[in-house]
Formats: sequence, C-alpha cells, structure tokens
Amino acid sequence: MNGWSFAASVPVCIAALLMLIATGYLCLVAWQRNHKSARHLRLESFKFVLAMLVVFSLLQPEYVRITDVKQDVEVVVLTDESDSMQTRDLIGDDQRAQSRATWVATQLVTSIQRPLASLGKVHVESFSPTRDNPTVGTDINAGLERVLAGHPHLRAVLLLSDGDWNSGDSPMSAATRYRLRKIPVFAVATGSDRYLPDLRLDYVNAPSYGLLDEFIVIPFGLRSHLDADVTTRVMLTGTDGTRESKEVVLPAGQLVHESFLFRPKNEGSHSFTLRVPLHPDEVFSDNNTHAFQISFRREILNVLVIDTVPRWEYRYLRNALVRDPGVKVDCLLLHPEIGAGSGPHYLQSFPDTIDALSTYDVVFLGDIGVGKGELNKAQADLLAGLVEHHGSGLVFLPGMRGRQRSLAGTALDRLNPVLLDPAHPDGYRNSIQSQLVLTRTGRGHLLTMLAENEDANADAWRILPGFYWNDGVLKSKPGTRTLAVHDALRNRSGRLPLLVIRDYGSGKALFMGTDSAWRWRRGVEDKYHYRFWGQVVRWMAHRRHLAQRKGLRLFMTPETPSIGETVYLHVTAFNDSGLPVDTPTLPLTVSRPSGTVERLPLTSSDQKWGTFTGSFVPEEAGTYGLTLNLPDSVRVLSADLPVDSPRLEKLGRPVRSDVLREIASISGGQYGESAEIERIVEAIRLLPERKPLEKRFRLWSNPFWGGFLVALLGLYWTGRKLLGTI
Repeated sequence: MNGWSFAASVPVCIAALLMLIATGYLCLVAWQRNHKSARHLRLESFKFVLAMLVVFSLLQPEYVRITDVKQDVEVVVLTDESDSMQTRDLIGDDQRAQSRATWVATQLVTSIQRPLASLGKVHVESFSPTRDNPTVGTDINAGLERVLAGHPHLRAVLLLSDGDWNSGDSPMSAATRYRLRKIPVFAVATGSDRYLPDLRLDYVNAPSYGLLDEFIVIPFGLRSHLDADVTTRVMLTGTDGTRESKEVVLPAGQLVHESFLFRPKNEGSHSFTLRVPLHPDEVFSDNNTHAFQISFRREILNVLVIDTVPRWEYRYLRNALVRDPGVKVDCLLLHPEIGAGSGPHYLQSFPDTIDALSTYDVVFLGDIGVGKGELNKAQADLLAGLVEHHGSGLVFLPGMRGRQRSLAGTALDRLNPVLLDPAHPDGYRNSIQSQLVLTRTGRGHLLTMLAENEDANADAWRILPGFYWNDGVLKSKPGTRTLAVHDALRNRSGRLPLLVIRDYGSGKALFMGTDSAWRWRRGVEDKYHYRFWGQVVRWMAHRRHLAQRKGLRLFMTPETPSIGETVYLHVTAFNDSGLPVDTPTLPLTVSRPSGTVERLPLTSSDQKWGTFTGSFVPEEAGTYGLTLNLPDSVRVLSADLPVDSPRLEKLGRPVRSDVLREIASISGGQYGESAEIERIVEAIRLLPERKPLEKRFRLWSNPFWGGFLVALLGLYWTGRKLLGTI
C-alpha cells in the first residue's frame, strides 16, 4: 500500500488555501497590468505553479509505503557453550546436580523446541566455544550480533546463558540494536545465583628465577566460598626437593593473602606445584592446584659502598657484605680530613666512566654529599643514571653529619624516596631508645622479612634493638612504599617514614632513616643484620640478572606475563671496547612457542648510556625465546620468557543475573530464572503478530526538495529581470 499523507493541522491548511488564492489573484492582476502579453502569461503561470509547490510543502507531505510482514517468522534459541557452563549447580529431574550445559541440552528437547515450532522456524545456535582455547572468553555481544545479521525475519531470541561475559563489547550495545528492530530478547539465567562451596587458588606470583642459597618468596591468594571458617594446609612441592607446607585459616567467603618463603638448594630449572587439599564440602577440584617453573642459578652481585667517616653503621655494613659469598664489594671512603681510605676492597677514586660504574648492581650512599673532597655534580648524575638506565639499586644511608642534604638540586635528590625536613637538618637525637614499626606493607615484604612468616616477622622486629638518632623526614614522596615508620615521632603527614622504597626508571631506591641497624647484632650476632642487608642487595639486583652477558643486559617487565599483556623490553649494550653502543636500533629475535620467528627492532632511548627499549604482546602460551645479536660482535644474549595462559572461564561463579536482566529490559523482552523456563517459552509463543512495516519519505523536510524550490525561485527572479519588470 502506497500513498501520500499530510501532517498539517486545519488552521495551516486554511492559511495555505488563502495564500494560494491570494497568489492567483496577484498573478492575474500582474498579467493584466502588462497588457496581457503571452510572455507575461507564461511568467505569472510559472509563479503560480511555484506558489503551489510551496503551499504543498507547508502541508508536510509524506510518501507512505506499507509492507506486510511475512508470517514465516524465525525464532532463535541462542545457547552459551563457554567453559563456565560446565559448572554443576542445577538440579535435574532426578534430583541430582548437573552442569548448566547439560540442563540446557535437556530443556531444548523437553521444553523449548516443540512449543516454539508453532511460530515458524526455530533455529538453535551457540556462541563462545572455548574448550580448545581457554584464553577465549564469553562474548555475548558477538553472539547476539551474529543472530541479528543472519536472520532477516527474526521474531524473537531466547538467550540461555549464565551472563558471565568477559570478552568483546558490552552486550548492551547489541540489545539496543534489537530494540531498534523491535525484536525482543528473552533471557534465562542458567545456573545458581550464589557461589557453591569451594576453595580456590586466586593467584600465584612466582619469580622467573632465583639465586641459590637465598630466600625466595612466592605470594599466593586463597579464597574460600564455604559457609564456615576453615583451617587448611597449603603445600608447595618442587622437583628440586622442596617440601614446604603452611597452615592457613580461611574466614568464610574471604580472600587470604599468604606467601611461601624458602631457600633453594639445587641449581637449574625446576617445576613447582602449589596445592590446596580438597575440602569435603567443596564441589570443584580443578582450581586447587597451580604449577609453575623457577630457574635457580649462582650469581656474584657487585656492590659499591660510598661514605666519609667510618661510623659504626659503615663498618658493620662493610663487614656483612665482605663476608657474604654471593657479593663482591668495593668501598670508597672519602674522609673529609685524611682523604680516600685504602686497604682490601677499597677504591682510591670514584669510577667516573659509565663502563666502570655499570658493573655495580647496588650502590650504598652513606653520610656523603656534593662538595670539596666528596662527590661532584657529574658523579651524582652518573649515579642517578646508573639507577635510571641500567636498573641498579641505590641505598640512601644518612648520618649525623647531614651531608646528604647537600644533594639538593642534583639528580640524586629526585631519586630519594622521601622529602627531608628543612627544619631539622641534623635529624633527631633522643635520650631514650626508639623503634622501627612495620607498616602493613612492610609486614610481608621481602626486604623486611626477618622470619619465616608474617607473624614471626612482626615479633622479630618488636625485639630488635632500637636507635637513638634518626634523620629529619618530612614525608614520603608520591609513588613510594613505606615499610617502617618511627614508633613515636609524628608531623602533619603522620608518623615519620624511616624505611621507604621506590622504583625509579628501570632501577630501585631505598631510604634508611637511621644509622643503627648495626645494633641488631646484639645478642644474636649476624642473624638479623646480615639477612636484612643481604635481602636488600638481592632485591635491588634482581632485575639486572634476568639475562646478562659481558656488556649486555636484558630486562623484561613483567617477568612472567600472560597472553595479551604487553611485555616491555629494556636492553643496555656496550661494545667490545667498553663504550655504549650508539646504533639507532638493535635487532632482537623473538621465537614463539609454535616455532614461528619474528624480528623486533629495539630503538635507542639514550645513546650516552647505551640503552634500547621495545615492547611486544605475546599471543601464545609457553616459553618465548629472546635472542639479541650485537652488531659487529660475536656476542649473543639469549633469554627465555615464560608466558602464562590465563583462564578467563572459571567454574563455580554465580550467574550474572544483572547482565541478563538488562539485556531483556533494553530489547523489550523478559527475564527469568532457570525454574521459569516454561513461562518464558510461553511468553515467546504468545507474542502478538508483528505490525506491517511502514516506511515514510518526508518530502517537506528533504534538503534536496528545499534546494529544488530555491532553484525555481531563482529561475523566476531571472525571468522577471529578463522581461524588464521590477
């Protein structure tokens, strides 16, 4: 059915008619005034036709085309086949728990296809097949979009899903398109709306490598979905002979953060498994274990200690590092009166070249500053560049002389994790002993872990001998982490932070605001003192030893990425002459686990320091091989990068009824629980017949029609001029 319709009101129609009559009268008068010539008759007739077209437009004409909808409609049953549908949380007719996928298959036969067959064609389609690829998640939006594009006579969609979308765009965008097409989506929540009884490992953050005979920390998270508090024993086993266990108390419905601390004994790459025993009440057992690999090797760490007066803190720190078999230490003692100290492990001057300084993994900066007989500004810049570009660590160890305050205005001042208090340049001297108090962050941090677990660690720090002097600190800087504070002194920012760490560039910095760590030896000898500084050195040097060879270092951030996570690469390169490589790029070869190889050019970020950076996104799970070839050299640096495959689809989660409710609401459909499947099917079966499709062409608002009228007016005006009329 086709035809014209007009939307103008009665007053508008009357006004249009009067306008047309008046125009006709004026045209007649004008023709008579011009002696009734044939040329003027044609011009006035054209003007009258133009007026008729304008009046016609004022009546808001619309050309209407009405098309009958075919009665052979289609109904699509869209089922979710993601791995989360294997969750067993529905009760079948036999009163036994069955998976969501099994329930859907049963309902298709018994409750859905036969009743809907009376409407027309019934199609059963699915989305999110993830069994072969666990990194692919549920994309409800893509499933709905595919159905909408593939069925021109679609009447309704029955969505059977748990609503747990974790991939693609929001399904609300597809629901909006359904609304515009007047196609309702009926959503049925397939599954339970609450967690089933379960214990699961939420995460395990293991390093990619560790040093022999040094402590390794493996943090992990354990979550309980049981109705009561439980006590379980988590076990860590490894092919290197590691056998560790830890008793963990799990409050009902809570996530508990814990960690294993152990000392590896055997060199090489070893596999580890973290396991939680199966609780009698839990339903799922596939989330109670986590496997990973760690490579253990021996490394000698290079440390430089710089100070002025040989105070007690310096003496005991030097002795601790010299006696550490995993550390090679050099000392630079710039005494303000007698010059540089000499003897075993002593340097006579500051290593002023980048090549010489870059060998140090950690630098301890004592009570020394910039001035005569001490450091100069260029040397301060070198130390800052060592941390920023080469990933070394810098430890600030201020003393009573307050010389570190002379670093203000140098590059080292930017590295300091704290702001020093100008009102107390000499620090605070106390007649009574003060204590370091661990913060919440410090209780479980590797640096401050002086015992086997957090509780014992807190006890160990409480019994440590205290201090009688500390530096004047205003507050910690943004982006830092405070591990310990003063037990009594406060200012406007809170307790004085005395043990603070931060990342700077590719390296790390630490501020120790007292000079009395040597007192920790009282009664226990080296038990705590050696352990603390050994942990500081190894924590700061960790990144520099991910992959190294003479003149070459390769850092990867993160060390153990997941699929789809950007891996940032940082390389420091020196040629055979000990000078920084100054080429614009370095070729890096990336070997994928599937065997394919690609070349990734690393671009120079600072030619003075020989640093190169780049990044890539791993798309496969497994071990990637990274190979760096230095131009004009036979040196080759190789490293392995393990890439984890995160499983987006997880069992045991409740259905996301809020997502399904919103899809149904936006599209104009209905939502129901699994027990209401028959009601939802009946609602689809009773849908009213669709109204004929009506398409309207609005001539009155069409820009081309407006342009046509303007052109005719211009033509009329031109005709008047040619006839010599005004």
